[in-house]
Amino acid sequence: EPGFEWSNLIGDYGEYVALNTEKYRLKKAPTGQSKYDAVYKDGLYKGKTVQIKTSHKTKSINFSG
Repeated sequence: EPGFEWSNLIGDYGEYVALNTEKYRLKKAPTGQSKYDAVYKDGLYKGKTVQIKTSHKTKSINFSG
């Protein structure tokens, strides 16, 4: 997938899944952004930033404030 370096497979895959799951309504942050990975496209959280973390130790997706 263009736009991902794939240097951290688990982390990059987690971002890929989150960004390509329509129910999360996320768009990828600009390349080089170090503080967040995505931005909510619409809805209640429109414009809010999101940092996506992926762990191989869980089988669920969690959000934290």
